[in-house]
Amino acid sequence: MLTENLKVVSFSFSNFTLPQVGMLHLPDAEKSRRVYALMRQTGMSECMVLATCNRLEIISSLPHFLCPGMTAKVVESLYPEMEADVRIKAFVFAGIRTGI
Repeated sequence: MLTENLKVVSFSFSNFTLPQVGMLHLPDAEKSRRVYALMRQTGMSECMVLATCNRLEIISSLPHFLCPGMTAKVVESLYPEMEADVRIKAFVFAGIRTGI
């Protein structure tokens, strides 16, 4: 992965409550399927989801800018069952703070 294509979307306890961060946990049985679907839908060549007790980061390789619209697609693809108001907050915040 080339560093100029590296993109990071981060959700942490500094911007969300711990219960909200906890809602971002991907069940092991679903993780691979959802990440591969995300890669197909967005054109990511690589993607890794890093989850800890107080943050979730989606680290990917994209050849283009990670705009708020693309960030919304990332969140919607990984979390289709998430309530719309939480999903909107997540991608609006992440859209402001994405990229490297």
